[in-house]
Amino acid sequence: MKKRNSHIVMASEQNTIEEHRRYLASIHQKWEDATIANDYIFYRLVRGNKDICIGILRLLLPELEIEDIEFLDEQYMIDDSVDTRGVRLDAFAGDKTRVYDIEMQATNVDDLRKRSRYNQSMIDSELLKRGEHFRNLKESYVIFINTFDLFGLGLWRYTFENICREKKELLLEDKAYKIFINARGAKDMLDDRQKAFLDLLLDVHPKKAYEDRFIDDIIKSIEEIKQTASERNSFMTLEMKMKEVEYHTRELALSEGRIEGKKEGIIEGRLEGESLIVSIVQRLRNGESRESIVASGVDEKTVTLAETIV
Repeated sequence: MKKRNSHIVMASEQNTIEEHRRYLASIHQKWEDATIANDYIFYRLVRGNKDICIGILRLLLPELEIEDIEFLDEQYMIDDSVDTRGVRLDAFAGDKTRVYDIEMQATNVDDLRKRSRYNQSMIDSELLKRGEHFRNLKESYVIFINTFDLFGLGLWRYTFENICREKKELLLEDKAYKIFINARGAKDMLDDRQKAFLDLLLDVHPKKAYEDRFIDDIIKSIEEIKQTASERNSFMTLEMKMKEVEYHTRELALSEGRIEGKKEGIIEGRLEGESLIVSIVQRLRNGESRESIVASGVDEKTVTLAETIV
């Protein structure tokens, strides 16, 4: 009986290892397939090259005649306190009179409108932390670059500001603007570079089809990012962190009785294994030795799997 049980345990461990290998392979493939519409790629693109960030802002907001910007903080955050937001990948930049919060969004989620409100509150909070009096708050632009039409009206850009509902021509003039770019919107009034950028977001042409120096610089920069091993490793770690967020969110739902059934139990088990891998990767990166982790009760094969990520 013991021999039979040991075979069952070994088979179960082998299945778990194979499952993790498939999971890592899927993340690797996601990296290979990633375009500018991937939020990590976009963040690294604009945060790593100020000229490209300025160029994109000029394309999206030509009326502002933006001359220069500075990055206001290291806005790449992986929040250690796991919650439903989990990870933020947005570039936070500004100039003498304005601040810009720029985020790529390739998935049409229901909370995007309220997220714009949240991002706006974060901008004001950050500026006030820096000692600004509220009277001196700069113009702020929360910008979502979307590969979809959030509002379904076919515009390439939707710009919102606060107005009086009773008298539409009366503006609040709080200098807070929320902008949603629609890559699928009408391009009749756009110049060639703007059209090319929106097409690039949708990956509708072969890379060689773009005959614009700025767009070519974007494409080359993305290729450089994807060929950098440290970027790939950061991306994979981020993906696992996001999966960990999903696991904790699902665990909370289970504890509150919102999710039931054997199928969910199977999913929970898989996510628990992925969460363990994330934990081991973090321990290895913090300098803990393989021997110490194994001594704490972690299976050696699991540690070996985590070592391939570090």
